[in-house]
Amino acid sequence: MRRREFVALLSSGLWLLATRLWAEHHTLSADPLMVECDLASLTGRYTPNEDFFIRNHADPPPAGQPQMIQVAGLAERTLSLAQDDLRQFRLRSLGAVLECAGNAMDSGAVSNGRWEGFSLAEIISLARPQPGAAFVNFYGRDGYGRSVPLERAMQVGLLATRLNSQPLGRLHGYPWRVLMPGWYGMDSVKWLERVEFASTPLANPEGAYQQIVRQPCDDVARGPLAHLQVKSIITRPKQNAVLGRGRVEVRGLAWSGAGQILKVQASRDDGRTWHSTQLEPGPRSEWTRWQWVIRCDEPGVVGLTCRATDESGNTQPERADPARLDGYANNWYHRVRCVVV
Repeated sequence: MRRREFVALLSSGLWLLATRLWAEHHTLSADPLMVECDLASLTGRYTPNEDFFIRNHADPPPAGQPQMIQVAGLAERTLSLAQDDLRQFRLRSLGAVLECAGNAMDSGAVSNGRWEGFSLAEIISLARPQPGAAFVNFYGRDGYGRSVPLERAMQVGLLATRLNSQPLGRLHGYPWRVLMPGWYGMDSVKWLERVEFASTPLANPEGAYQQIVRQPCDDVARGPLAHLQVKSIITRPKQNAVLGRGRVEVRGLAWSGAGQILKVQASRDDGRTWHSTQLEPGPRSEWTRWQWVIRCDEPGVVGLTCRATDESGNTQPERADPARLDGYANNWYHRVRCVVV
């Protein structure tokens, strides 16, 4: 069964079948549901909705229930917002990459979409947080909750209702979800039902979405994950591809939460020598597509490697930090080995 048929089946409510179905060329977990995008199949700038990656923390909430957003906590006003109430806010549209914090270097838990919705800053301002409010706690109808600094929510937060000119699908948070452009996906809570202002963040389960760094004397330091780390990947050719001699087109993607991608460099000798690639940049919160054309006239192994630099001066590290114990924010050089015959 193809992936689009699989996701359509889940969306239709045949949830129990999910434990027996697997989509072609994707890694899936049925409980919770995790579906990766096949980045090599991307033909345009935006990931089609049926191919957009899915990372759930629990089963989607039942369909057909009344949907409201309750806004409370350390605020001067308590709000109860239905779909019609959102019309008082200005509709916004932006393109943004959404990436799972645990996305591996060679995996597809990342997608780029054109989002529409309403500024969280306007909703927050209507509630008028009290001086002691430092965090916004978002709760989804699936039971998942996440805290975000109030300042960040005001600066970049969106209550997203549409993706790529279509209403959000059930598996992507219908009828609305939080979107935090430039930050990892765990902050973009789906099926939002409650917003609370608080002086402290929600308690975090041990190790969940935390940066954990080994310190001297076997101590560890824990802290919040930073913004989306600068990252580039090779989408074509794929790992272990067999290439014919002659012209080879290398394609890939790059993105960062710290601004526009300034350059992507690529290598065919495992990073010993580097070459500039051709960029097709987009808005700063979206990914950049890049390509590099080489000739492979001799048979043998070719070690393709790429690295990106963003406008803030951040460059991908060569290898994973051995002191990192958490497995999040993976962004070292992407390497693909191919054979020319």
